[in-house]
Amino acid sequence: MSNKDDQKMPLYKIGVVSMRSGVPAPTLRVWEARHGTFEPIKTQGQHRLYSDDDVLRATLLKRLIDQGHAISNIARLATPALNALLLEQNTERRPLMQPGYGDDAVMVAIVGLALASRVESKKFTLTFQSNRVKVSDVFTDVGQALASEFQQAPDILLVKLNSVHAATPLDLHTIAAHCGAAQVAVDQQRDAQQVAEPGEAGDD
Repeated sequence: MSNKDDQKMPLYKIGVVSMRSGVPAPTLRVWEARHGTFEPIKTQGQHRLYSDDDVLRATLLKRLIDQGHAISNIARLATPALNALLLEQNTERRPLMQPGYGDDAVMVAIVGLALASRVESKKFTLTFQSNRVKVSDVFTDVGQALASEFQQAPDILLVKLNSVHAATPLDLHTIAAHCGAAQVAVDQQRDAQQVAEPGEAGDD
């Protein structure tokens, strides 16, 4: 099964999605029923199961709604479009709210929807005091990142890997070189983290 298939795999009950995204479970059900925002799989016991993509979508939707967007206008947007909209709005707002913000922002590009949902959460971004996190790009998997253009060079490239293959180090080196990332952080399935300079991504 590919990493892209993993992102769509139903894994979470609605309570988990609510906890991770900050959206109340009744609201998630309304978004699903009224706007078709999610298409969860139902078990034989009629429990809804949501995917990593659903968690990220709920997180992005909440942040956009908090900034004044109506759910009816954004409910059906794809995850990359939601992230782009949030990035655009944050870019417009932050210079007014915090002078010099752009100079201190840490630009992050993310590969992996589960990881992106954690980074996009306010709980994560509030842990940074002198610096703020700005997500420039989100990709579902390594393959999509290899085939895509980045909006701008990130300071950090965060990559979630469910499995590691012989070609993985070379792929990561290629992505880092292509986007100009200063550092690459890899989150493997067992929560082991490795941080490498782009020039060292292919070294053992």
